[in-house]
Amino acid sequence: MAKPTVDPSSSPAPSSQYAEAHAARMRVIAGKFSLSEIARRTGFPLSCVHGYVNKTRIPAEMFSRLVDQFGVNPAWLLTGEGAPLLADISPVTAQFSTELLTLVEAMEAVTKMKLGALSGDQKSVRALNEALSRHDALRARLDTYSRAVLKKLDEQMAAANAALNFDALKTLLASARRISPLCQDIRLLAGINYYSARLHQMNGETLAALELYRAAFQKAVAAQDVFGDELLEFAHAYAGVLATLGRANEGILVCESALLFFDTTQLNERTARVLLLRGWFDVWTGNLEAALRAMNRAVPHMDMTDGGPAGRYLAARIFAGLTTVEQAFAGLGEESVGEREILMSFAAYRARLDELRTMRKSMVSTQSRYWTDSSRKLGANHPIVVYADFVRKALQDRDPGVCDEFDNAVELDSAPQPDRKTALTIRSCQIALAAGNHAHARRRLAQSEELLAQLPKGTVIYPLTLATHWQNVRQLHSRRKSKDSEAALAHANDFFKQWIARGYYFFRDDTQARA
Repeated sequence: MAKPTVDPSSSPAPSSQYAEAHAARMRVIAGKFSLSEIARRTGFPLSCVHGYVNKTRIPAEMFSRLVDQFGVNPAWLLTGEGAPLLADISPVTAQFSTELLTLVEAMEAVTKMKLGALSGDQKSVRALNEALSRHDALRARLDTYSRAVLKKLDEQMAAANAALNFDALKTLLASARRISPLCQDIRLLAGINYYSARLHQMNGETLAALELYRAAFQKAVAAQDVFGDELLEFAHAYAGVLATLGRANEGILVCESALLFFDTTQLNERTARVLLLRGWFDVWTGNLEAALRAMNRAVPHMDMTDGGPAGRYLAARIFAGLTTVEQAFAGLGEESVGEREILMSFAAYRARLDELRTMRKSMVSTQSRYWTDSSRKLGANHPIVVYADFVRKALQDRDPGVCDEFDNAVELDSAPQPDRKTALTIRSCQIALAAGNHAHARRRLAQSEELLAQLPKGTVIYPLTLATHWQNVRQLHSRRKSKDSEAALAHANDFFKQWIARGYYFFRDDTQARA
């Protein structure tokens, strides 16, 4: 066997992470065969083999000869996955691994060609075409292998997501991401975006989730004929995160653009979910009548044990005065996470100590590290639970220090999103008032007013959060006798009058209960 020409400077050195990983695998091979035997059978100088064991860059040709001469598993050589020897794995996996290495060799052959050498050199052009053809053919075969694996992983991720088993989802995603560069199936790749976003969302990483949901939705819109109804699933998730960010107008566009691809005169489960979410944005923008019209159309076609839609429909009905918080809590089923979120948020707004204690005992899990768990209870670190817990603590202990505790717990001063910072500042003011810390409340009220005035164009604040702000105004100014306080109270009263006139009768009933 002719000895290969070894030029360590022919390509840049890999990162130390990959060099160490490859060297570690070379040391495993050296544990099975002597270095001199490896040098003899591969045709590489012994000095080079010593270097490869000690983190010198290993060329693809060396990988190939290790496979040919020693039966080493190329997938293990390249990625560390699987058994070191081909004899220890199945024939299908062995074929997949061998073609993975051949693809790497084809890519390296293309990379080594100098563009300048191609000018007028027909031999080099033919060599490049051959290398590219091999590359494309191998990519197609690897896509076939990886597609089957990713399809199975996609099914398992769907099951883990449905069961709210986020630890399993995290593990499955790690495997899917390793395989994804070999796969060209746009639907399966969009699925990885979707489930990655889901995991970020459950960890409270809203902006990261938004970008991944957007990527999945864009893939689906670009190839709607491939995705079919799955486009609606991605639209629903994407628009749902937009709702949490107060970007109601963007959410409306996402929902409406998705529904354009489908016949909405004959609703099914998925079109109904998007239509109901479209109605939810009407709740945010003050159009409660249109919201209920859309939601009432959608609900008969939906499984209302599904958390988010059930919660949104409940909120619309509470706002409209069609049901009360007490009635909804008494009829709460075991399945609806969304209804628990909504009821907890209304309880925090009303700030009734007994109600907050009862709801927490019934609806919050002390075990989950995520926003929810397989028992369908809310996690203790769910933002709504954190908020309600601090309201309860402020009412119960009347400790002024609880204000700083809340601000630190939610990282108020470093909140990056304008709508989130505004909502947290409004809540901080409410908690300060509940704890009797009026100095802190006045500071936070002034900041709330400034933040509300500076919100980016198109940002919409959830009606219950806005109402909390105006309740704070009422509490701070009700006992003060000044023209400024009278003006502030007049603005607060105007806010509630306007929203009650739009059909938000919850505010009428709550105002009467507080009087």
